[in-house]
Amino acid sequence: MRILICSIVTCLSIGFFSLNSNAANLSCEIKLNNGKTLRTSVSTILNRKMFVGELESLRSFVTEKPNNFFSLEVFLGGYEARVYSEGFLRNIGEVLNLSYWSREVLLDLQCKRIP
Repeated sequence: MRILICSIVTCLSIGFFSLNSNAANLSCEIKLNNGKTLRTSVSTILNRKMFVGELESLRSFVTEKPNNFFSLEVFLGGYEARVYSEGFLRNIGEVLNLSYWSREVLLDLQCKRIP
């Protein structure tokens, strides 16, 4: 019985650690109206929305999905709107961009995969 319990615990812990090993490290930069800039680093967790940063009324998030597919999201508080960008970040150095512009706002969010 003890061997069975030890085997189950070992299998569960190996599965847990292998899930966490899929985490990606990203370096992100938010630029607002060609002036204010926020730089931050984020470690993702598979299928979890991770907070990137906040600049004025803008809140940004990144989600890592299976197969190195990522989703960037920015909530524009003043407009009560969200904008998205999605793509693959398979290798170190690859970049995913999100840009939004209107008469009042020029927004650029860029996340780069880092080691």
